Amino acid sequence: KQLGLNRKSMIALALLLGSDYTDGIKGIGIVNALETVRAFPGFEGLEEFKKWVYDSRLESITKTSKSPKLTKTNKKGKGKIASRSSEEPTKMGFKISHANARKRWRIPDTFPSKQVIEAYENPQVDAIEKDKLIWTNPDINGIRGFLSSKLGWDQEMIDKTIRGPIDAYLKRGYQSRLDSFLISSKDKNRFAAIQSKRMQAAVLGLVESTNIEIKEDEAPLFLDSLGNVKSASLPPKG
Repeated sequence: KQLGLNRKSMIALALLLGSDYTDGIKGIGIVNALETVRAFPGFEGLEEFKKWVYDSRLESITKTSKSPKLTKTNKKGKGKIASRSSEEPTKMGFKISHANARKRWRIPDTFPSKQVIEAYENPQVDAIEKDKLIWTNPDINGIRGFLSSKLGWDQEMIDKTIRGPIDAYLKRGYQSRLDSFLISSKDKNRFAAIQSKRMQAAVLGLVESTNIEIKEDEAPLFLDSLGNVKSASLPPKG
């Protein structure tokens, strides 16, 4: 939510970056992936992205273009000429700025895999009754026995290694949310501040395009050139 990502966008990121179900695209990192999700939204957008990467006919277009333009009129001023410039500015800007980078990307033939998308949208999980899930404190003796038998650690090594995590767990209590471990102990921020200017622009674009209402205290955190953490300025919805 804070990054302007919905469920489909998260799945798209997994397809681009790789996950338990897929290797992703070689050469694409988190910044390029966020920019791709913004420029080519939805799974249909990923299909279009794949075609563009391997479409050599766009080579001359992207090399000679300096900035995206919307449309142009014909000499008589009647109507508008259909051309590459009629493409959505964010997408056209992405194609121009990534014209050379796409040569290094290696996209699997199955991308975007329908099987992977199905696995994320309709995961096959075991049905477990809630009253059968019981959260208890760590079995310290069991942990000691495991580390001793599997790793061959002596008692001193075991106690030195597990004392910190066990004490922190007992002091903090059990994990109630998946993102609990992402909270900084120093500043209480749930997510790290974003330093990359490209990533900041991609996140702002995603946030602006989403229909999810984001409160002021939920705004993305950006790191400026002086190292100061600031909340991103979000435009009002509607």
